[in-house]
Amino acid sequence: MQLYVRFVDSKIVRPIKQLVDFKRLHIKAGRSKTVTLKLAHDDLALRYWDVAANNFVLEPGNIELLVAASSADIKFTHGVELTA
Repeated sequence: MQLYVRFVDSKIVRPIKQLVDFKRLHIKAGRSKTVTLKLAHDDLALRYWDVAANNFVLEPGNIELLVAASSADIKFTHGVELTA
């Protein structure tokens, strides 16, 4: 299972979606399993390097969290608003 983040209205150039966590699973057909994928507020995937500030900066705005079996097989999407 994979967790991606997508910046909906970013003011800087970012990847279309960025992998932030994953877990390798082996599940037999017809079975289910609970998985925890993590993305912390201070994760660098949510930040960009600001040359003027000489630091990584959180860009406030809307993001989408995408849970996927692969980058081409998105299973669930949830919108979140980031605040500084």
